[in-house]
Amino acid sequence: MHFHWETSEPSGDTPFDNILRTKEYQSYVHLSDLKLLPPETGFKDIGKAVKRIFEAIRANEKIVIFGHDDPDGITSTYILYNYLKSLGIPEITYYIPNRMKENHGIQNSFVRFVRKGGFKLIITVDNGITSFEGIRGLRDMGCDVILTDHHILKPEGAPHCEAVINPKQKECKYPFDMLAGVGVTLMLIRQIFRYCKSNKIIASEPGLDFYFWTAVGSISDKVPLISVNRIIVKHVIDNFEKLNYPHINALKSTFGQIDTVNNKLEFLIFAGKIIMNGRDVNGNHLAMDFLLSADDEVEQYLQELIEQKEDNEKAALEVIDFVESIIKDYEGEGFIYFDDENRIPYPMLGMAASHTSSKLKIPALFLSRQNDVIVCEGRCGSGFSILEAFSYCSDSLIQFGGHVKAAGFTMEPQKINEFIFQFNSFLQITQDSIVENKVLKIDTKITIEELTDEFWHKLQTLQPFGMGNPEPIMQMTTTRKEIAKRGFKTTGSDLPENELEIAFRWIKKDILEIVDYN
Repeated sequence: MHFHWETSEPSGDTPFDNILRTKEYQSYVHLSDLKLLPPETGFKDIGKAVKRIFEAIRANEKIVIFGHDDPDGITSTYILYNYLKSLGIPEITYYIPNRMKENHGIQNSFVRFVRKGGFKLIITVDNGITSFEGIRGLRDMGCDVILTDHHILKPEGAPHCEAVINPKQKECKYPFDMLAGVGVTLMLIRQIFRYCKSNKIIASEPGLDFYFWTAVGSISDKVPLISVNRIIVKHVIDNFEKLNYPHINALKSTFGQIDTVNNKLEFLIFAGKIIMNGRDVNGNHLAMDFLLSADDEVEQYLQELIEQKEDNEKAALEVIDFVESIIKDYEGEGFIYFDDENRIPYPMLGMAASHTSSKLKIPALFLSRQNDVIVCEGRCGSGFSILEAFSYCSDSLIQFGGHVKAAGFTMEPQKINEFIFQFNSFLQITQDSIVENKVLKIDTKITIEELTDEFWHKLQTLQPFGMGNPEPIMQMTTTRKEIAKRGFKTTGSDLPENELEIAFRWIKKDILEIVDYN
């Protein structure tokens, strides 16, 4: 037994009733109507941003979209570029920084790219909220910057820009602040369309493919699948059969059968895993080449991405094996590992931290040297804020950013001991929240006889499951032999032969994921 189990007293007539109560499902759980999305006008500065974009269009100014090289950043870049192109803008391009070559945020390499290309308007997507120096450099050259992001702001606020669209700004009145970067970008596109409509400018309403790629980026970025995020993802799932676009069809042909809600969600995850490959130089990216390719080039680019994905998955397995070897028998309130032997590729530091935090149920940091600085990716579970921890240690850092459960930083090498001391001090202050993360909340008790087809179909009405809406955790008394006799397979922990209490998720119709047992 790895957790302390916290079980609510049954209050409903059935296990499903108990789940509805313990998970506090709201009315939006079954909704997928886009008319339910809040008005985009609630975003601070969104009107300014749209106005400046159309000023650039009328003046034929050169525009560049500055993205990020993860699935959230790729999908953000793609849908904005695609939509602006559809308005007939000839002078527009994009720049995807390669984290293997450039540190996070706006760096000198991009400033040089802008100067050489003569760009006048820069639109950031999924980043920029902490790039004070880089944005200052762009503005000093006479460029205007529209900043769109979803990461938490520093205490000093946002960089000075023509417009800042970020739902985490205090002045922002949009009612949901847990959008992914691509979610923020989609809202900007929706507002551009409304501007076109009200000003009688010919423009198409964003199609289902825009919502598809928003769902892909949102799920990849692990934002909670509640409220606006849930409506978008559920809209895609409910209209999945209408997705008839060459690039999506090509992905479908490599995936296999897609006939259940689970299959559709797995396909969205698969699409994200494909486009996370393809890092290049000089702002290029193979995933963007794929997404923007002509119909007769789609298969070629997709095959290249699949080959890179397979190579990266092999490397990832080696990393997980290595991580397992260094965390074996580890005990402590936090885990810090400095990869001074470069055993872990830089893009996989986050994966290593996620695996460690998930396995040990404590905050985990993985650091390595990159481009003359130390970079770090940190992950944690519920109740702890890795971003708050980095803010506490900010005197030791060059810059930091991210989310409550996933964040990163850069640091000068000579500051590492000072940082470790500060981080350990923060762990001591917040020790109670780390201990709380080792509590396993049971949504309902159940018997194996109650795992019926009817109950399974009821659970599917609560899809899509994901961050913020995980599969219910159920508790039952049973044996390994009885589970097999009922036609179920198990994954997760290996069970002993004797009768025992298990905590599990019912993840597929014939598969129980064992979370813990006693």
